[in-house]
Amino acid sequence: MLVAGGFPEARRRSPDRRVPFFDSYLDTVLDRDLRSIARVHDRANVRRLLTAVAATTGSALNLNDFSRDLGIASNTVRAYVDLLETLFLVYRLPAWHSNLLSRLSKAPKLHIVDSGLLAYLLSANAERVWSDPRIAGALIETFVVMELVRQSSVDPDPPRAFHFRDRHGHEVDMVLERRDGTVVGIEAKAAATAGRSDFHGLRLMRERLGERFAFGALLYTGPATVPFGDRLAAIPLQALWAGT
Repeated sequence: MLVAGGFPEARRRSPDRRVPFFDSYLDTVLDRDLRSIARVHDRANVRRLLTAVAATTGSALNLNDFSRDLGIASNTVRAYVDLLETLFLVYRLPAWHSNLLSRLSKAPKLHIVDSGLLAYLLSANAERVWSDPRIAGALIETFVVMELVRQSSVDPDPPRAFHFRDRHGHEVDMVLERRDGTVVGIEAKAAATAGRSDFHGLRLMRERLGERFAFGALLYTGPATVPFGDRLAAIPLQALWAGT
C-alpha cells in the first residue's frame, strides 16, 4: 500500500507498470494544468523542485536551500512551491504554536501528497524502501500525514493539522488540534519495535499541555498496540486503514 500509494490507477497496476502511470500523470499535470493556472514556461525547473521536495519530504521548508541547490532565485522557488501546492502535488503542513511551548519552529513542512508518487520520485521500489531506513521513514511519515489529512477531511468539524518542533530539536510529526483546544500528537516510525525514547516529543507536549493533551500515538510497523504510560501508546500502522 505504501509504495503503490492511493491513486486507484496506480494500485490496480503491477509494480513495473506504475512507473509509466506516474510518468504520464506528471506530464499531464505539468504540461496542461500548470499552463492553465500560471504563465510558467520553465517546466523543467518545476519538475526539479518537485524531485527536490521528494528527497526532503517531511522536512521544514527552507527556500534558501532549494534556491542554492537548484540554482533558482528564492522568490521563484517560493512561487513554484505555491504552484505545486495548487496542483495538489505537495502538501504544506504548518508549524504548531502555543504560548505554553516557547521558541517553536515557524517553518512549515512539505510533504509529497501521495506515498506512491513519492516512491516514484525517489525511484524506489518495495525492496529498496524496506532496505533503506531513511526512505522507509520518509515514506511512512508522509503516508501517515496524508492519510490523516484525508480522513480528517470528511469530519464535519475537522481538526486543524500541524507539525511541532522546538529549538532543542524535539519534534512531533503531526499535531491535530480541535476547536476546544484539545490536542492529539502523532509520530510515525518505520520499525517493528518501539521504545521509550520514541515518545520524547509526545511526552514533552503532554507535560506542557496537561489536560489539553488528549492522546499521543506512535504509529509503527509492529503487530500490537503497546501502552507507554499516561495517554501514550504505540499503535500498528495498519490501524489507519483497518476501519475503512
